[in-house]
Amino acid sequence: MPVLVVGFMSQVGALQFEWAWQHPTLSTHLPPPTTVATTS
Repeated sequence: MPVLVVGFMSQVGALQFEWAWQHPTLSTHLPPPTTVATTS
């Protein structure tokens, strides 16, 4: 599924985002996924 994300201030910022998107377990910019569902 292609996704288009725009609005980066520089190409470096876009590449950093792309790397973090493709490596979520190694990235420190993305929080760990939540495994516990909360209901109200």
